[in-house]
Amino acid sequence: MKVGDLVTMAPFNAPSQLYGVGVIVEKLQLCPSNPNAVRVKVSWTGGLNTPPRIGNCHPRCLVPLS
Repeated sequence: MKVGDLVTMAPFNAPSQLYGVGVIVEKLQLCPSNPNAVRVKVSWTGGLNTPPRIGNCHPRCLVPLS
C-alpha cells in the first residue's frame, strides 16, 4: 500500500460501515531492519453517522479498494 490508495477497514478488525472509505495520507516505516514495522495514517470519511477522522493502523488492518 502507498500514499493515495483508497482503503476500507478489514472485517476482522471492525465493521467497515463504521469507518467508511479512507485514503492513506502517510506511511511510516518504524524500523529500517524490519519491513513489517509499518504504520499508515488514514483519513476516513466516516460512516453510520460518525464524523470524518484520521486514524493510524497497520496495513494488514486495511483492504485496498484501488
